[in-house]
Amino acid sequence: MDKNTPAYWSLSLDTECQKCGHNFDLLCDADFWEFSGAKQACEEIKGYETCCPECNHEFKTDFVY
Repeated sequence: MDKNTPAYWSLSLDTECQKCGHNFDLLCDADFWEFSGAKQACEEIKGYETCCPECNHEFKTDFVY
């Protein structure tokens, strides 16, 4: 009997810096879950403060699922 091949979930929360155009995943921030206010993945949140890892531009984002 053939064994089923696993499928892996992958989750990202992608945004683009309004200043330099750099695309990045907010989930790569080590402090994301502590400071985002999100209690679970895919939760819609408005006005999350973030900073572009390329140019250090600070801006707010809205999480859209």
